[in-house]
Amino acid sequence: MFSLTERNLSDDWYPADKTDIANLVIPKLGPNSTLKVLSQIPHDVILYNLPVFLHILLDTWRTCRKPEESSEPIYGSLDLKRQAFAASIKNIKSHLERIFQRLYKYCPVEFIEGFIEVFFMENPIALEYEATSAQIDLVAIEILVATPTISPQHIFSTLLDGIRQRTPGMQMNRRKPILRLGKLTDTSIMRFAEIYCGNIITAEPLAHLWPLIHAFAKDYLSQANAYKNFLPGLLRFLTVVLDTLTKYQGFDDKKTRKDAQDLYQRCVDYCILIAGRSFDQSLWLRRSTTVYDETASLGSGFSGDGSDSMSLSDTIASDISRNVSTSNVSDLEKKASWKSREDIMIIQVNAYLASAVIPNLRLLVADQDRINSLLNNLVYYVIGPAMRTKTG
Repeated sequence: MFSLTERNLSDDWYPADKTDIANLVIPKLGPNSTLKVLSQIPHDVILYNLPVFLHILLDTWRTCRKPEESSEPIYGSLDLKRQAFAASIKNIKSHLERIFQRLYKYCPVEFIEGFIEVFFMENPIALEYEATSAQIDLVAIEILVATPTISPQHIFSTLLDGIRQRTPGMQMNRRKPILRLGKLTDTSIMRFAEIYCGNIITAEPLAHLWPLIHAFAKDYLSQANAYKNFLPGLLRFLTVVLDTLTKYQGFDDKKTRKDAQDLYQRCVDYCILIAGRSFDQSLWLRRSTTVYDETASLGSGFSGDGSDSMSLSDTIASDISRNVSTSNVSDLEKKASWKSREDIMIIQVNAYLASAVIPNLRLLVADQDRINSLLNNLVYYVIGPAMRTKTG
């Protein structure tokens, strides 16, 4: 933070040896410096407000984006000013990269989770499962993955450990305790992982991460009754991951592919039970005898002609404060349609099965017997009850 404005401050704290700027973390301040109070803030307070600082740095990065070059030639002093401005921008971005690198070095888990918080504060609509890539600003994720020394392996391990830590009853494998627990939920981090896999990471590093993903998903599927609200997000995540891996030539080991297909089949089977309200009938709402409740029960976001049956919650995008210091992702997520209304979540599971899972079963499951088993379950638990209700 200090290094962004170091050339505009007095020389009371600016080092005489200009070559030592790269190693400057917190400058020495003079007794009359207006920044003196900042140097006295306790470490834990700064750490607790890390997302706020990251948001400021991210906005600074946006401001310093390289402006579009004009096609018209520029001569004289104006050209010199443009060159000086470009050099200043480059210098500031270089300092930002150093700050990001140092923050990641000293608090890697808190750094990654802080960026997740910033991402959802800037993109509350991303908490809706039906949000598309065109509605989401990926700058926060792009800056995160561009941080020097960071790797997809560490990002993924941090995400999966963060999910486990926020899931009641799930065993934790984290070796080093985190200093700040972010204001996140297991489902929001799972949603972030889905977006990260679908838009940023490539197939090669994802193939190396598959054993980690497989073990993670297996832990949740082995206790599906306890974590059924987590399974729709897990299905979306696995669909994105396996859609990328099955098209990658490096993911060609037969046993690995078979294990992946078996894992995916289990997850789809559980989500079919959720879609048919048959996972645990004593716990799931059964206000209607059909899978699709009446239009009136879904509110204004549902239209009978299906044209906008899964419309996004407008309140998430417009009415919620995006201030990182006063809002948190957990409260934002409670306002998502799938979180606030169980019947809407079931409709969204049905829609995802129909649009993303079933058309790709040959790619994601491959084995015809497995495909037939999934389709038979879909007919028995979802389509059959719906057809009987309509004909009755």
